[in-house]
Amino acid sequence: QKSNTSSESFYANLYDLLEFCRVSKIKPDSFCVSAAGVVCDGKISLSNNKLELDEKTLRLVSGIKNTRIINDMEAFCVGMNFIKAPKIVSLNNPKQCTDSLSVVINVGTGLGKSIFFINEDKLFVFPSEGGHAEYHSKRSGGTNFEYEDFVSGKMLLRHGVDSSSMNILVKSLACFIVNCMIDLMPFGGIYLTGGVIENNKEFIAKKLKSELKQRMIKTN
Repeated sequence: QKSNTSSESFYANLYDLLEFCRVSKIKPDSFCVSAAGVVCDGKISLSNNKLELDEKTLRLVSGIKNTRIINDMEAFCVGMNFIKAPKIVSLNNPKQCTDSLSVVINVGTGLGKSIFFINEDKLFVFPSEGGHAEYHSKRSGGTNFEYEDFVSGKMLLRHGVDSSSMNILVKSLACFIVNCMIDLMPFGGIYLTGGVIENNKEFIAKKLKSELKQRMIKTN
């Protein structure tokens, strides 16, 4: 189970999982936790929570030597390589290039971005906090908005899921995607994932294709 409340509830869920493995006579040889935040030296402070985790403690609690913490967007990149058509809906049937960068953009509670490429069957992943990049608009206090303020489930919760909010989300998402295209040239593909995408995929697919075409013409 996924816990976003406290260290105690996280470890309670972990103990339940370990007990399930014991009763079921399952002996995992690896243990991996993915979470939102920057992973440094095997430690992470969740960006959306006060929870802090480290591989050393998890290794002691689980008893599993091969224990790792990874960024949640890194997990998305790994997962993308197991998803095949018809699970993937293509917006424009692009010609993909081998040995090129790919981008995964996740629109869920927040906005996440990560880059990956495959070389000789090896996966290389570069997580980022791109969703917190500054957007063009200004707050009343003079500070900049972030892309996540316009492209996320949090925005829809604040303003409601209606055509006006969805249009703002899609326009902002198109801007975010085009900036990724210019900055990274991801000829391996740009993949959109997350609950907001999944729950509104028909509306987003139709509007996003039009928005991208207009912005690509403007940016030549």
